[in-house]
Amino acid sequence: MQASATPYLLALSILGLSTRPEAARAPSPSAAKAPPVLVQASSPGAWRASGSPAVKLLYADGSVSCIGADDRSQPVGTVTLSPRAGGTRFRVHLRLGASMANWPYSVELSLDGTCDSALRFHFVLDGAGNGVFTGFYPASSGRQRVLVDVVSAAIAAPPDPKLREIAPSGLMRIVVPDDGTTLLTLGFDGGSGALPWSEQGFAFGGDGSVSGQQLSMFWFGFPAPRVTLTRSSGGTFDAVALSAALVDTTDDMSGVAWVGSDLGGYEEFTGPIVLQGPEWEGITTLTIGVVGLGNGGVFLEADDFMVRIH
Repeated sequence: MQASATPYLLALSILGLSTRPEAARAPSPSAAKAPPVLVQASSPGAWRASGSPAVKLLYADGSVSCIGADDRSQPVGTVTLSPRAGGTRFRVHLRLGASMANWPYSVELSLDGTCDSALRFHFVLDGAGNGVFTGFYPASSGRQRVLVDVVSAAIAAPPDPKLREIAPSGLMRIVVPDDGTTLLTLGFDGGSGALPWSEQGFAFGGDGSVSGQQLSMFWFGFPAPRVTLTRSSGGTFDAVALSAALVDTTDDMSGVAWVGSDLGGYEEFTGPIVLQGPEWEGITTLTIGVVGLGNGGVFLEADDFMVRIH
């Protein structure tokens, strides 16, 4: 996408609520104590009630802007967002036809109405050019505006150029329920210098430097560099997601970036990654490293560390 996204993440049509008259009754004790939620509205730009799902048509646009698809002449599927405590489940359903059989796509989710810091999820259509892709992305409680962009992941261009990028006609507006936790994005402020370096109660220590709003590590032979993230207070936290780019500096080798936790979590990755499971919850250390496979050099840039504090 021309202005699209590269740790963290969709436009909506409002689903009407069916109502029916009921006899007047005294409110129950639980109803009297229920917290207020946003009122369900019929306007396409209105916020939905807390936790309510949102559905929107997807259009083949070819070049999606930061507010969604401009060309709505070719609907090709739907996207559904279903908020829950801690984030939102999403469902993308595409019907592209036989010419797009087994075609790879990625779903890019960007929060706050921007094209920055998207979480990217990969999938492949079936032999008939159709597919249903589901997943979960972390989000803070409260109002969320989400841009969905479904992007062709193949080297070759699709038979229909408009199928290169697919999106709803605008941002999706949902309300994520409050789960009593705080979701932080540990971004860098453009400073430069050796680690350790900290903000928002977290500290980085190890073989890296902070420059250009990113954590950078360079591998050129052993030992392989690594950086560890901890809370300054020594307390625990949940690792949620991070973003990284791995660059081969010599064009004659490859490298591997990895992230691990003190509870046994371990994942290799090449881009944005969402971390889920007990090995990433209640941890005291999160470690990220890079190692090259060959005789050249590998450069790793990482940013947007998403963590959750209980």
